[in-house]
Amino acid sequence: MIKNENNMKFEYIIKFADLFFEESAIMLKKRLENEFNLRDINITKLSKNLYRVYKGPFYNLGSIRNVYNEITNVNFENIELIKL
Repeated sequence: MIKNENNMKFEYIIKFADLFFEESAIMLKKRLENEFNLRDINITKLSKNLYRVYKGPFYNLGSIRNVYNEITNVNFENIELIKL
């Protein structure tokens, strides 16, 4: 985690989707890896029936920009940057 001059930490993820079933999250992760050659895709269990598929965390703007440019061909409507 890197802190800027204002002591604010810069830590973000790129969220692809929040899904209700673990199997769906695993299928999306495999699809992102196989069809779009994305690496280091993660799944986090948010609650009993909610799973987040994301890439990150990122600790600087340059790394987010590079990855975001990589994933523009994925054409997901709901890709979000989330501050942790």
